[in-house]
Amino acid sequence: MVVAMQTLSGDPPTVKAYKLARSNHFVVLCPHCRRLHYHGAAGGGGHVASHCSDSAAARMGYVLAPAGIVNSGSAVMAIESGGRE
Repeated sequence: MVVAMQTLSGDPPTVKAYKLARSNHFVVLCPHCRRLHYHGAAGGGGHVASHCSDSAAARMGYVLAPAGIVNSGSAVMAIESGGRE
């Protein structure tokens, strides 16, 4: 589930970022294009640029909020659609 699309102040949205097991990467469901994006997990979260189109919303990026560990990107899709890993 996307935590927020965009605040009224125009701040970047905050999204759940799932750490991939056996990897140093987060996977998120992008609030702008609804595709999976992968980001380095070394910083532990925070603001990142999105990897999608050059729309104004995409250029805004989003804030990663660590939300747990998953085994794959497909697990994130299941979680975000209301299922379980």
